[in-house]
Amino acid sequence: MSLDSVKFSVNDKPGELRNLVMIQGDSLKFSARIPMTSFSAQTLPVVRLLLIDSLNPAESVQSIGPKSFTVTLNTTLTTADLSLILAPADTETLILDQSLGQILGMNQGDPTWYQPAKKLFLEIQLTGLSVNKTWQGDLVFKGDLFKTNTTGTLPGLT
Repeated sequence: MSLDSVKFSVNDKPGELRNLVMIQGDSLKFSARIPMTSFSAQTLPVVRLLLIDSLNPAESVQSIGPKSFTVTLNTTLTTADLSLILAPADTETLILDQSLGQILGMNQGDPTWYQPAKKLFLEIQLTGLSVNKTWQGDLVFKGDLFKTNTTGTLPGLT
């Protein structure tokens, strides 16, 4: 089984786990499909998301999680389907102590340069049946400076 071929979706669109950006207080949906050649319905893997503000967890001051993905067996496709929604409550207490422009390397003339932001490092850990796999990335939370968020909901959710 090759877990290196697992593709993640973010808000139901294929995406990378690197350089993700969301507005604090919005929702973000992570999902993936994993081939099930080594798992069965009785031994579905455990998959968790952890977000920390320092690459060294011992030095981390702010974090989100670990939060568990919902893992369901898709017998038709012989896959495990993963889903997790990062909800508004998960991000509302984050202290945005950096500038968006510095984090994203923008030009200082960009109007969003001074928008408050916070970069957290993302890790998704899968464990089960002697399989241990980690995917890493990063997620930038930006403040709602221009009131452009979607009031914390994803399309189709109420």
